[in-house]
Amino acid sequence: MTKRVAIIGTGPSSWSVFEALSTQDNACSITIIDAGKRFSPETAKNFDSGQKGKFGSNHMYDTDGSLLSFSGQSNFSMAHGGFSTVWGAGIRLWPEESISCSGVDSSLVYDEAKKLLIKMHYSGDRATLNFPENYSIEGKANPPGSYLASKITRESSRDRLKIFPTALAVNTEGVNGCRGCGQCLSGCPYNSIFDSGIEFDHAINQQKCDYITGIVETINESDYSVGIRYVTTSGEIETNNFDEVYLCAGAVGTPAILMRSGYLQPQIEVADSQVFYFIGLKPPNMNKQKQFALSQATLISDEVATNEFSASLYLSNKEVRERISNLIASKLFGLRIPIPILVDRFLFLGIGFLDSENSGKIVLRLAETENKIYVSSKPNPNSKILIRRALKSISRRLRRNALFVFSGISVIPDPGEGFHSGASLTLGGEFVDETGILRNSERIHVSDVSILPFIKPGAHTFTSMAINAAVIQRVTK
Repeated sequence: MTKRVAIIGTGPSSWSVFEALSTQDNACSITIIDAGKRFSPETAKNFDSGQKGKFGSNHMYDTDGSLLSFSGQSNFSMAHGGFSTVWGAGIRLWPEESISCSGVDSSLVYDEAKKLLIKMHYSGDRATLNFPENYSIEGKANPPGSYLASKITRESSRDRLKIFPTALAVNTEGVNGCRGCGQCLSGCPYNSIFDSGIEFDHAINQQKCDYITGIVETINESDYSVGIRYVTTSGEIETNNFDEVYLCAGAVGTPAILMRSGYLQPQIEVADSQVFYFIGLKPPNMNKQKQFALSQATLISDEVATNEFSASLYLSNKEVRERISNLIASKLFGLRIPIPILVDRFLFLGIGFLDSENSGKIVLRLAETENKIYVSSKPNPNSKILIRRALKSISRRLRRNALFVFSGISVIPDPGEGFHSGASLTLGGEFVDETGILRNSERIHVSDVSILPFIKPGAHTFTSMAINAAVIQRVTK
């Protein structure tokens, strides 16, 4: 009898779970359940700091009908494809020591990561992707217009802060290859940036899976199945039963569903990697033919540093200038000062992250009388001190590359606004066992960033994808 499997969500972790299940010998029928919000011109607006749009739409930040109430900017998406519709696309894997802390054999994680790379386009090589030396990974060129990557100098073994070109889920080859148009932050017209929603559309069109558009309220396990209760696009409430369910609703969405379903206590804390923004000056770029607006270079601190951090460097562009203008307006009573295009020749932007141990938390609290979850942030008072130290280290290191950082100028948003969160339902921890199944369940799997042991500074999505795929392979072997 064919096993009925549901995957809740369409983000990158959902896609990696779908790919892993699709390769299993045991036949299963897979249904994707997702809120499915797509492009909406009616919601176009000015975006908050750290937010990216897609052709003027901000549907990926729409939380209407989610049964969640956010005190600030949300780290939650109901979009088809989740935040991969607008993500930074960084895919550098965590160090092997950190991967091993997940409770999954690192070699299995690397094997699954390599399989994923075969199915998704990327730029980078073995070193920038952070694979061990015994793995053969084909090197792919940096996207055209990666000016900062070309400015990187050779590393010294004594450097405590490493810098290298950023490995990205960006296609640089063929008809869908990056053309250097510079529109990365407002919607790639060539589909060069990996979007799991597009990958799911291909799978649905090829009839590799079924698809239900609906907002999941609760999941409840019986003796023989799991019932998923969801709200349809017409507002009706329906329930479908499955043999197994894989929860891939994201750092906030997954624990929220389990809280409403009664599997978790009424308050949960989600780990976060505190984000901070900084600016600097660079030598003028004379080549105006190509532009690339995503991360071009990555810096990471020594892995044994007490103040662990990571930072990505971006060139200034139209979207960056608009956000600087919006920031000035918020500080000067709405006075909007246009930033001249000339600054693009000299200005660059940095986005940094701290590790979750030195960052704040996202707090989820269930109000049972309303059946609503309130989401708020809990800052870490030590984060600002550590960010100042990190900026001083970044400033010293970048001087070697003739890049000058204003180390005394930074913007520090609330926890969760950097979209690098998770680790609330750690694999092998209090709520989830070593196989990824909820401890008080037999059929409910947690399969996204929620199972990570902590949040390292920098990219964490690709590591989550590989770990979740590895868990499935380990269990079914």
